[in-house]
Amino acid sequence: MDKKRLGTMSMMIARATATCATVLNEDFLSTKHTDDRFRNVECILLDPSCSGSGIASRLDNITGVQEVSSERLSKLSDFQVQALKHALQFPKVQRVVYSTCSVHEQENEEVVKSALAELGGTFTLVPVLPAWTCRGRKVFKDGASCIRASPDETATNGFFVALFERVPVHLHDTAPAAEECDALPAKLGKKRRKRRKRQQSLKSENENGSKTDGAEELTVSEPEVSSRCSGETESFLLSKKRKDLPTAEEVMFLATRTKQRSKKVAEQVNR
Repeated sequence: MDKKRLGTMSMMIARATATCATVLNEDFLSTKHTDDRFRNVECILLDPSCSGSGIASRLDNITGVQEVSSERLSKLSDFQVQALKHALQFPKVQRVVYSTCSVHEQENEEVVKSALAELGGTFTLVPVLPAWTCRGRKVFKDGASCIRASPDETATNGFFVALFERVPVHLHDTAPAAEECDALPAKLGKKRRKRRKRQQSLKSENENGSKTDGAEELTVSEPEVSSRCSGETESFLLSKKRKDLPTAEEVMFLATRTKQRSKKVAEQVNR
């Protein structure tokens, strides 16, 4: 850990008269997401170590020595991807800002692209400063949501900023997969065919019953109820064929029996 840089940060916080900041000299990648100090964190500004290739005031800009070796860029980008993924895995975090003072695509858009590819839709990019004309490079779908700056294009030091925002749970947890969506029409069609077949069967039974010996069918039925105990659907059908109209006592008997069965089913469902 660079204690000198830590001292510089403490001095800048003091100059800003900020009282809500606590400086810690720790390895960020070793920080546990379950740590009581950080598990409720909702916003993170991640400004990892980078090549600093966008800082125009450095001596290497004057001397013309601006090249960064591919080996150093590779090591830096590997660390940046790890740090960004680590930041996005805090359980309560809602927004993460990733920023560098680099002009290299390998440290900027490529890092963001790698992190998004491994998040499985948990986070999405939000456009940063929409009025800013110098946008991120379109090396992936939402590259233009990021912003860039450079001495040549914006007459400023070079920097890069990307803003990640957590996707609401109901959008990425309950959304059906593509193959499930494709299967829905077939499933619905199958259910409709079964329902139509059942209706036709009942209609046919009623017609046959009404034609037999001129008998009239008295049917008291209850809707299908799902039983939590067995997980199966039960249906209750009380019927009696007769040639004359039912007496008042018989109607009361059937009504009482139906009520008792309904109460029993309700108790079963509410267990």
